[in-house]
Amino acid sequence: MGHEPVPSKAAIKGHPLHPVVIPFPIAFGTATVFTDAAYWVTDTRTWAVASVWLLWATLATGVVAGALGAIDYFGVAHVREHETATRHGLGNAVVLVIVLANALWRLPDLEDAVLPAGIVLSVLAAAILGYTGYLGGELSYKHLIGANPAQSEPDSPLVGSRRPSRD
Repeated sequence: MGHEPVPSKAAIKGHPLHPVVIPFPIAFGTATVFTDAAYWVTDTRTWAVASVWLLWATLATGVVAGALGAIDYFGVAHVREHETATRHGLGNAVVLVIVLANALWRLPDLEDAVLPAGIVLSVLAAAILGYTGYLGGELSYKHLIGANPAQSEPDSPLVGSRRPSRD
């Protein structure tokens, strides 16, 4: 299944920015599950506070990642043709709504909000992030969205060997 690489519109010198930013909301969103669980096990306020900080960090970095992804989605017609790109973007938008709701839910009382609703929302957001992260990998590695062979090494696994095959 041959796909032509689709360079990113949100890039600096050919290097796409979306993949640079996405580890942050994924890490923060996933870490929230663990700090919620730590609060559940220890009943220590510090873990409830950490969860709120992680939720706001997830939201802030997720908005940046989403904006960069939206530049490619709306700026490159070929990207919009992929149902995977639409599911990826919509799924991440749902995550941002869940994370915002979770963060606001906790404002009145950081500790009481963790169980059960807070941890359920954290697990749900992390699960969706896992799915949308998988979809993002499909877009990058299978469909070559954001790939720029001109910026890659000649024998990069992304673009393959440029030497003629001897088969």
